This record gives sequence, structure tokens and C-alpha cells, in this order.
Amino acid sequence: MMTAQTYTYQSEFFFAILDSIEQEIAVIRKDGAIVFVNDAWVGFGNHNGMSKEDWLRSNYLDVCTTADKVGEPGVHEIYEGMISVIQGKSALFKHEYPCHSPTEKRWFMMTITALTG
Repeated sequence: MMTAQTYTYQSEFFFAILDSIEQEIAVIRKDGAIVFVNDAWVGFGNHNGMSKEDWLRSNYLDVCTTADKVGEPGVHEIYEGMISVIQGKSALFKHEYPCHSPTEKRWFMMTITALTG
């Protein structure tokens, strides 16, 4: 039987591993709610006006819907890919999309996979 102390240690260890990864990572529930973002995601968000708390109050499916309404490129494909993974129709979705700022051209490769187990 796992003790509370062991569980806390394992959780902290798991989050430390995710925070050590250079790529931005978000964990999203099936309803689209963002429940975790790693340090790389937080850093990018802070640099672009979004705090960790802002992200953790967000729903990624809603973010996609709003962005699609204003014509952001690639957002519809991201939304559909995310739904496909959430519903178990696809094991993996990858999509490259622009995320330019006023000062630089940026492209991102999004990979969506389902957590299993």
C-alpha cells in the first residue's frame, strides 16, 4: 500500500521530470480543461502575457473555438485532432502551426497523445 508520503514524493518526482523537459507540455482533461503546464509552457506564457494561473483557468477546447472564430490559421485542425484523440478515434495527432509575434516568426509542432492507464 502506498503511503501519503510516498505518493507525494512520486508526484513531485513526476512533475520535476516534466518541468525538466525543454518543450512546452500541457496536460488537458477530456473536457478540455488544462490541469498542468510545465515550466517551459509557463515561461513561454509569461513572455507572451499569460500567467500559469491564467492557463490553469483555461479550457483548451474553448481557446481553440475562440481562435477559430477570429480566423487563426490551423486552429480548426487542432480542435478536430484533439477531439479525435479524446474520443479514442486516434492515438496521436501532430500539427505544425504558426504562432508569430510582432517581433518574430515562430512555428510550433503540436503533438497530442492520450494518457493511458
